[in-house]
Amino acid sequence: MANLVDPFQVSWILGAVIGMLASFRNLQDAAIDARVATARGATPATLLVARTAVRRELVRFGTHLLIFVIGIVLLVRPLLETEGLPPRGIQLLLDLVVTATIASMMAVSILDRRDRRRLLRLLVRQAHPTGPQ
Repeated sequence: MANLVDPFQVSWILGAVIGMLASFRNLQDAAIDARVATARGATPATLLVARTAVRRELVRFGTHLLIFVIGIVLLVRPLLETEGLPPRGIQLLLDLVVTATIASMMAVSILDRRDRRRLLRLLVRQAHPTGPQ
């Protein structure tokens, strides 16, 4: 009798769930930090770092969520194929999930670079208030 559930797929899903739980906790911490920094009137540099941390953790959570979705789709793929969904449709769904993951990671990299430049400018302004802008 053939295995109904592939252990690799189960480990993929379990790893994604653990990753989602950890990144969700990190996201909560980052959001609390950003709220506290805003409430205390933190410097623009501190606010920028706090908001960047929230965005980064949100994307990490989203990445784990997408990995979870891929695992579920792979797990139920035989059922979907017997129900009439063509293999090409399943492949298209997986391609969309992977593309969304890659696009979100690229967007975070671009936004992180932009924020590092902003942070550097803010720190230079703080160090040299009358110097180069």
